[in-house]
Amino acid sequence: MQNEILICSAKAFSVLTHIVDLLTEQGAELADLKNKLQALQTAPEPVQQPAQQQQEASAQQSKPVKPAHQDPYMTISDYLKENGIRCSYYTPGVRGMKIKTLCEYKGLPVRVKEKQNYGTVNLYPMSLIAEVVAQEQHLAQQYLKEVNQ
Repeated sequence: MQNEILICSAKAFSVLTHIVDLLTEQGAELADLKNKLQALQTAPEPVQQPAQQQQEASAQQSKPVKPAHQDPYMTISDYLKENGIRCSYYTPGVRGMKIKTLCEYKGLPVRVKEKQNYGTVNLYPMSLIAEVVAQEQHLAQQYLKEVNQ
């Protein structure tokens, strides 16, 4: 019994020693990064020539201001039709719940649009729709592989 305790404590000691070594290395790397950051913060800014400043100012003024998110919005059913993906009547509603949750998580607004057949429908960023559709297609393919094996 005492031999087992000694073996366990020797293993624990070697693990703790390894952890201490790793923490020491990380501490040294952290100190090095702090020094580099301080050097960057105290470094003088390069002096620009007046012509360069004018060019940069005119370039900044000529650029149109872009909204925070340039991702086009569309309905899920329109996205599925556009990409030739067939689905049941209820599938866009189920995907809509997932995408709406993702929008809330990422802080993106969900837009609303009047549609003749359905009343009001939600518009989502195309990138999120594509992400959810790709994930569901991947899961469906995995399921089919498992079933066919």
